[in-house]
Amino acid sequence: MTGKNIVQRLFDAQIEINGFPRHNRSQPYQKGVLAALEYRAEKKAITRIYTPGSCEYDAFECGLREGHALWFNYLSNRGDD
Repeated sequence: MTGKNIVQRLFDAQIEINGFPRHNRSQPYQKGVLAALEYRAEKKAITRIYTPGSCEYDAFECGLREGHALWFNYLSNRGDD
């Protein structure tokens, strides 16, 4: 599976947890999740586009944390392929 496919699969999985949709996450948050996953899977640099101290920046940073957590969870659960 390519890095891009893994990124999309993990990103899609975080949108719904235990049957409950999470589409109410802000765009900056979702961009943070995606940026972290792309960094981990594709070595793509993370570009912070929001002003530090703004609500958007905080949401993006929280999304980054979730994206990194999703990646490490994926690695710990994938087993030996």
